[in-house]
Amino acid sequence: NTTTTRTVRQALRAARNLVQIAAGVMTVMKEDDVTTSHTAAVTTTAGDPISKLDPT
Repeated sequence: NTTTTRTVRQALRAARNLVQIAAGVMTVMKEDDVTTSHTAAVTTTAGDPISKLDPT
C-alpha cells in the first residue's frame, strides 16, 4: 500500500475502483472509493475527454 512502488493491486484498482480525472491529474481510489491509492499525470486532447470512471 505504498505509492512509491508499483504493484499488481494498484494496477487492478484502476480497472475496478473509482477513477477521477481533474486538472490534469488522474486519481485512483482504494476499494472504499474515498481513500486515494495513487495518482498520475494526464495529458488530454481537444474534444470531450473522460473525466470520471465509477464501476458498479
